[in-house]
Amino acid sequence: MLDLGRTVLEARRAALVAARDERKLDDEVLREIMEEIDLQQAVLANWEPGRFNS
Repeated sequence: MLDLGRTVLEARRAALVAARDERKLDDEVLREIMEEIDLQQAVLANWEPGRFNS
């Protein structure tokens, strides 16, 4: 499941860069969204299944 999450985030990142390159997306907006994606990727990178189970 984590691989799927990583794949989705990579696809989102590529789509956003393409939109910026086509001038459909402003650089500032791209940076804000990329920051959110970076945080999501950090969470996935440090995810430990069962970590919060009691």
